Amino acid sequence: MAKPCVMIADSDKKNVGVLSGLMMDAGYSVLPCYKTADVLEAFYKNLNRVDLIIIDIYARGAGGIETLKKIRNVSKIPVVVLSARAGENEQLAGFEHGADDYVAKPYSPKLFAARVKSILKRGVTPEESLDYGSWRFFPQTGCIETDGVKTRLTPKENGLLIYFARSAGAVLSRERLLNAVWDVGFYGGERTVDTHVKQLRAKIGEPGAIETVRGGGYRFTPAVIP
Repeated sequence: MAKPCVMIADSDKKNVGVLSGLMMDAGYSVLPCYKTADVLEAFYKNLNRVDLIIIDIYARGAGGIETLKKIRNVSKIPVVVLSARAGENEQLAGFEHGADDYVAKPYSPKLFAARVKSILKRGVTPEESLDYGSWRFFPQTGCIETDGVKTRLTPKENGLLIYFARSAGAVLSRERLLNAVWDVGFYGGERTVDTHVKQLRAKIGEPGAIETVRGGGYRFTPAVIP
């Protein structure tokens, strides 16, 4: 059985080193991210691998609450915010936008490791799936199953389908999808969304599941909505 993977995102390399040691001693694998401006890119690339994220959302270049919101748009992965900015307003904003825990720096390494262990333990559940009739979607592992055959999605395809599933019936503009799933530093155009939607449609195999709305964007309208 693979070790749970903890992603650590902080521009403070010393802190990343301390946390990495703590997590590895606790039996987890670690994915460090020192350039906090790249945290969303690292997250999307490893969406199917990461089990928990430790992030200082207020570190230089991290993107603040917007980063947390973008993570929550596509994933329920537990997120622990670890930051020196831990006033009441900052903590309330963190919890409001999906943080599972908020820890102030400086912190007790042993207590912090225990909190992470508790969160991961709570998160151990059977793999969830969404049943759309002729096909099923497994967001945690990034797969689609049709007639008993599983097809793996790319991280971006998985992120798109999660976002579509949470917004079934709503018209989603290309700009909105781009902002939700792609990194804040992504310089590609909205045609990138079209390309990924085309690939996703082919893998789903249900005509009309993702409808093109002229002048609007896309709407997720599968034959069966769980």
